[in-house]
Amino acid sequence: MTYGYGWTRCLAGFFAGALIAEYWGAGLFRALRGPVAALFNARPFQYLGRVSYSLYMGHAVLKPSFSALTRNAHSPEARTLIIAAFVAVSLMLAHVLYERIEAPCRARFYRWSMRFRGGAPREAAVN
Repeated sequence: MTYGYGWTRCLAGFFAGALIAEYWGAGLFRALRGPVAALFNARPFQYLGRVSYSLYMGHAVLKPSFSALTRNAHSPEARTLIIAAFVAVSLMLAHVLYERIEAPCRARFYRWSMRFRGGAPREAAVN
């Protein structure tokens, strides 16, 4: 894995995501049909998409501890259990971070930005 060009990759990913979000309703992505689209429209994948940023931020905090545990594990079964625990704890942390920090801050930011745009505040989608 490479860590070079971190900010460049971050900005490219952000702007690619912004373009996708902008043109999603314009029909540009309506051609995405079939089994892959159905899979990504399933509730578990929608949930993972919603908490993905919190998962990305939260797993980095847990990774050093779980990596040390994995290095010290002497059997494949122990390593498998540690990795499963890492995934479970990361998902739980992502859920808490999303519900307690990300969604409320997004809703607050939307209300704040609507004051400057002069529109009526709308509730952020928290589904």
